[in-house]
Order: sequence, then C-alpha cells, then structure tokens
Amino acid sequence: MAPRLIALLACQEISPEEGGAVTLSRVVSSLSMSSFPTSVGGHLFIRVADLAADQVVQLELRDGGREAIIGSAQWDVHEASARDLHDFTVALDVNIPGPATIQARILIDGEVIGWTNFDIHLLPELR
Repeated sequence: MAPRLIALLACQEISPEEGGAVTLSRVVSSLSMSSFPTSVGGHLFIRVADLAADQVVQLELRDGGREAIIGSAQWDVHEASARDLHDFTVALDVNIPGPATIQARILIDGEVIGWTNFDIHLLPELR
C-alpha cells in the first residue's frame, strides 16, 4: 500500500491531548498582512498513513512566485506498520518579502505524496 497524506494544516497552536489526540487552534489557509516584508509564524500539523518499515518523510516549503524552497524539515521513520498513523509537527518562522502563495509539499523517500497552498496577501483595505 502506498503512503497517504491524511492532513497538512497550518494553525497558530497545536495542543496534545490525553489518549494521543491533538487540538489545532486557529487553522488557516490564507493570511492577510498589514505590510511587507513580514515574518510569518505558526505551526504545521502533518498526518501520514501507510508508511512502510523504514522511510524518510520530508516537508518542503516553496514560494510559488520565486520558485524557491524557503524552508524544509525531515524525519526518519523506522519500523513503521502499514496500519499506523504518523503525526509530525513543525514550528514556522518564515520571512516573506511580499504577497505570495506558499506551497507546503510532503515527500516520502523523495516522491511527492501531497501538498497544499497557503496565500499570504496584503489586507484588502491596503491594496
């Protein structure tokens, strides 16, 4: 069975709960900024299923307009069972020079299994 991306969410805070559950606070898909350049902080929550025994999970953050990788993270997963869910979290602090679409991509052993886009733009009243 091929690995599957179950969740890739940006939020302000991630709180672990008893029993293995997690609470995500203020989940977002876009941000409105008052000025640029700016720094964007927060968290990414990633949930992957159906990993094989030993695989590498990788996150790439890409600035779509500049076609540049602006952040990355990597995790080595060992002795995974195909029925296991694996959660990963990342604290973000990314410098954004201007309005952008940031693509967060998840790769397993170098192959993209999913992605999502986050739009960062100027507040509508300031455009």
